[in-house]
Amino acid sequence: MGGGGGEQKIDYAYNRRMAQVAERQQDIADYYTDFWKENNAPLEQQKIAANMQLLPKMTESEESSLDLQTAQNKAGLGLLPQQTEAQRSSYELQAAQNEAGLGLLPKQTELAGAQLDSRLGLLPKTTKAADKFLNQSLTGVNVADRMGQATASVAHQYKDAAASTARQMGRMGSNPSSARMLNTMGNMNMQRAKATAFGKETARRNAEDENYNRLSQATSFGLGLTS
Repeated sequence: MGGGGGEQKIDYAYNRRMAQVAERQQDIADYYTDFWKENNAPLEQQKIAANMQLLPKMTESEESSLDLQTAQNKAGLGLLPQQTEAQRSSYELQAAQNEAGLGLLPKQTELAGAQLDSRLGLLPKTTKAADKFLNQSLTGVNVADRMGQATASVAHQYKDAAASTARQMGRMGSNPSSARMLNTMGNMNMQRAKATAFGKETARRNAEDENYNRLSQATSFGLGLTS
């Protein structure tokens, strides 16, 4: 075969294998085609049929939705005049309230002026009372006087105690110069000294606390205190 280029040989074995491969591929394609026809095709047909049945209902639902929207729009347009009227009434009410407020303004101003005059009339008395309070706060109490009062109070309590004790022990047959009598009087004097010391210390602390509280109240008036 050919023009002097040598004889070409046909590879029958190769051609036979390629034919077998092509036949195998065709068999596989036929298998999947048959499988699709037997399984997928019926399912697709059922889906198409179901959608065809639903299509009228979907169309009807969409039309109902459009009808509802149209009805709502008509209802809104029907209410619009009433809403406008209500808004107008609200504006009129606000205007009436503003006018009433303007009418009351002179009376309110007059009342405020009267209240101010009243406060100004009380100002001298208030200032005098404040000055008195501040002076008493700054002056404070006399700590020494408070301690002296405490000492006098204890002395008054023990004023007749010695004579009363002596009389009582005399009734019991005790000698006024006996050791028992002297011991009793010594204990009484010690108790009196303790009571006096306690009373003076308590009076001092209370007086200092009172002075501190007075100064604290004075500072709340905005008074600058310097030592």
